[in-house]
Amino acid sequence: LDKAPSLDLEAYVGNYHSPGFSNVSLCSPTISSPTLYCRKVLLDFSPLDAISATSTNLYSSYSSIWATHVRLQHFSGDVFNITFTALFPHGYGQNTSAFETYETGTSGGWIEFDVQKGEVKGFSLVMDVDAVAARRRRSNSGELKDVADAWFERA
Repeated sequence: LDKAPSLDLEAYVGNYHSPGFSNVSLCSPTISSPTLYCRKVLLDFSPLDAISATSTNLYSSYSSIWATHVRLQHFSGDVFNITFTALFPHGYGQNTSAFETYETGTSGGWIEFDVQKGEVKGFSLVMDVDAVAARRRRSNSGELKDVADAWFERA
């Protein structure tokens, strides 16, 4: 069941922080005057994603040893599929064709934004469904953010 996000995509744009993870600054291709940072991120994705056709996606750079960027693809409601990917927008070496690479099964998952009273408070990251389910069974909390692999708070 595919439901639209509860807010306009621009409401999810912004900076998020989680201890132990790099900060994430989400960008949307639907913003008419993006920041310099977001223009660069969207430019990095442009050879790979038809940005105009992905108006429900969010994007970010992500500095880690195994990824350079993050792509959020809307799934349903406030849930987005997430992929940590290594982008090569200008190719590599003599081959200047853009490409990306990621590890199937270990570079993806999903996130769920916590929206309260029309405001995004943060998002829960789920990459290991079995671990989250085990934590949920042991937890007294019904909140996903308390059992997710990570909680990213809106900065």
